[in-house]
Amino acid sequence: METLYSLEGYEFKELLGEGMYAEVYLAKKGTETCAMKVVHKGKHRKRGTMHAKKEISALQRLGSMPGIAHLKEWHETESLVFIALSYFRGYSLSNLPSALSVQEILYTGLSILQTLAQMHSLGVYHLDIKPDNVIVSRHGAHLIDFGCSIISPECTISGSTLPFEGTPAYMAPEMIKKKSSCILLASLDVWGFGCLLYYMAVGKDTFVSTSLYSLYPKILSCKIDYTGVPDEIEDICKQIFIKRPDDRITVADLILLIMKKMTV
Repeated sequence: METLYSLEGYEFKELLGEGMYAEVYLAKKGTETCAMKVVHKGKHRKRGTMHAKKEISALQRLGSMPGIAHLKEWHETESLVFIALSYFRGYSLSNLPSALSVQEILYTGLSILQTLAQMHSLGVYHLDIKPDNVIVSRHGAHLIDFGCSIISPECTISGSTLPFEGTPAYMAPEMIKKKSSCILLASLDVWGFGCLLYYMAVGKDTFVSTSLYSLYPKILSCKIDYTGVPDEIEDICKQIFIKRPDDRITVADLILLIMKKMTV
């Protein structure tokens, strides 16, 4: 296919997706296939460059751990950043081919939680968990797009230094208020996982609004409409959607809870 880009050794095959700062192409290098993210630089796209550098750093830290799109290599030019990533033939959770059963939701959720547990143990926090950022293939569920991630040897961060990034409808209350002097990073991912679980159950976002002005109060209220949500999923969500992070269920306890529900 004709593209505006070229990178030595790579053949760009087709456009897989695009966003505000980047496009993702299916690309080949010899016999090896990858997802090539092309990030635009420039004075009006500094955030895109920053996200690219954060993603590269996070993926370098995570190495070959399962459940993520691995970093193969990256290159930078005056105007672009090329990031070669693992390619998974499958679909994102935002494009489910059919409704998921409760067991499929639990199985997918468990896979994502196990990935989060390992990530957190390595000091990496995703902070933008949403349906678009989970690819499901025959090999399982894979987290992608680490552009909003934080690498920290500490499990907490000051609200004053926490970047206001991510997808608004999937942000935890403490991300919006940022009044706390000590925010639990893992708990931010737990909240995002809860929103993802809810989406898998009913096919819509947990918090829906026509503007950020009306969206944020809904999130801060922690009032959830569980109409159509299976009892097993509702029980899990109710332990996630708690305003105080200290009272919110942890990743480790979520894994145990879901495993227990899968055996019932």
